[in-house]
Amino acid sequence: MKIIVAALVAGALAAGAAVATVHPLPAYGAVVAGTWLAVATALLFPGLRRWVPFAATLGVLAVGGWMVWREVPYMVVGYGGFAAASLGVGVALKRMEFQGAGMASGGLLGALKYESWIPTSGGGWGVMLLAAGFLFLTAGVVVNLLLVRRRPPATPEPG
Repeated sequence: MKIIVAALVAGALAAGAAVATVHPLPAYGAVVAGTWLAVATALLFPGLRRWVPFAATLGVLAVGGWMVWREVPYMVVGYGGFAAASLGVGVALKRMEFQGAGMASGGLLGALKYESWIPTSGGGWGVMLLAAGFLFLTAGVVVNLLLVRRRPPATPEPG
C-alpha cells in the first residue's frame, strides 16, 4: 500500500511539475497535482478512497483560494468550478465532507469577490430582492412539502 501511495504522489508531482515548467506561476502546478491525485485515487484505488481524495481536494481548494486572494488572472472561474465540482461530487456520492468543502469554498469565493455581485444601483437592488423573494418562496414550499410527507395520515374520528 505504501508503494501505491508513493507512486500516486510521484505521478501527481510529475504532472504538477510539468505544468509548472510551462506556466509562470507554480501554483497552477500545485492545482494540477492535487486534482490528479484526487481523481486517480478515487478512480483506481478503492482502498484509498476514504481520505486521499478529500485531502487532495482540500489542498486544491486552499491553493485556489490563495490564487483568488492574490488576484491571479482567470482563477476566479477555475476556483468556482472547483467549488462546484466538490459540492457536486459530495451530493452524488453522499459524502458530507465534500459538500462542506464545496459550500465553504463557494462562500469564500463570494466573500473575496463581493464587489462583483453586490448591486450598485436601485434597479440592481430591486432585482436582487425579487430573486431573494422567489428563493425564499421556493424554500417555504419545499419545507411545507417535506413536513406534509412526514406527517402520518389522518384517521377519521369515530362517531
